[in-house]
This record gives sequence, structure tokens and C-alpha cells, in this order.
Amino acid sequence: TILILIFILLVGGLLLSRNNTSLKDEVTSQKNEISALESINKTNSVENGKLNETIKNGTNDKNEIEIEKNYQKTAEEFVKLYPIYDVSKVKDKKEKLLKITKPEIADSIVPEDMIKDSELLTEGSEKVNELYSTDPTFKSFYDTSTIYKEYVSPEKYKYFAIVNYFSTSSMGDNENTTYLQFEIEKDKDQLLVTNYKIYNMN
Repeated sequence: TILILIFILLVGGLLLSRNNTSLKDEVTSQKNEISALESINKTNSVENGKLNETIKNGTNDKNEIEIEKNYQKTAEEFVKLYPIYDVSKVKDKKEKLLKITKPEIADSIVPEDMIKDSELLTEGSEKVNELYSTDPTFKSFYDTSTIYKEYVSPEKYKYFAIVNYFSTSSMGDNENTTYLQFEIEKDKDQLLVTNYKIYNMN
């Protein structure tokens, strides 16, 4: 019996050690990926600066300037919308997202459960306990961002953004940073975010 207990303790210790190592490796891997993305996108930013100068000097068609501006405008709108959260205004956020993203992107950022929370709140305070959100007082607000871009084709741009935002809740106020990687593609006459990936290091 003692040997069995010792064996169980040894196996449990090894599994715990392996899980801790796996978690550390995952965090390290994510940090390395973010550092690599920042480095790549800083290089892309320099290259895009050179491209902008070329455009300004008139060696490219004026239409290219307008195309680039439209892509940048869509990118900025997406970056500013993403971190904003207020359970009473999520439906409005989703409507704005649907104008600049594919429907599945808007659905993943503002799922139906969030909209149901908002509807429950408007029905009265007695419904608060039924909310999907763990803290209905939580709100977040966009602050600043740095956006890097990579030209792929006239129909596609890739972006990487470092987004700073504030959050407030019953637990207090916080300053947060998230890393946002996404692509914008031309879909008929619209420019839409077609996919995105989030890196949270807080």
C-alpha cells in the first residue's frame, strides 16, 4: 500500500511538473510570436513609408492613394471598435462591425449571448442574475493604438496593431494592452475584415 501511494505521488508530481512546463512553454511561445510580429511589422511600416513617398511623388496613380486611404480607414475603425465593451450598447457595436467585417467576424466578437444580456438589462434589474456576463458592470474603452500594415495586393492588406484600452468594473480600473492581427480584403465594393487573431498578455 505504501509503495502504491509513493507511486501515485510520483506520477502526480510528474504530471503537475509537465503541465507547468507546458504552460510556461505556451506563454514563452506566445511572447516570442508577438515579438517576431512586432519586428516584422516595423519593417513593413518602413517599407510602406517608402511606398507612400513614391505615391506622393506622383509615380503611382492617384487611385492607389485613395485605395490605401480606404484600407487604412477600415483598419482604424476595426481597431477602435474591437476593445470597446458596454453590455447595454453591444447591439450598436455589432451593427457597426457588420459594416466593416464579415458576418462571422462580427458574430465572434459580439455573440448573441452578449445581445441577450443587453436585452435582459433593459427589462429590469431583477433579471441581472440571469446575465451571461460574469460582471455586468464591466466596461472597456479604446485609448490609443499603433497600426502596422503589409501590402499584399490591391484586394488585400495585412495588419498588426498594438491596442491600448481602459477597463472599469466592480473590481476597479485597469489599463490594458492587446495585440491584434487581422486582414482586410476587397469584397465586391466593400472593404471587410476577413479574419483576425488576438494576443492577450495581461
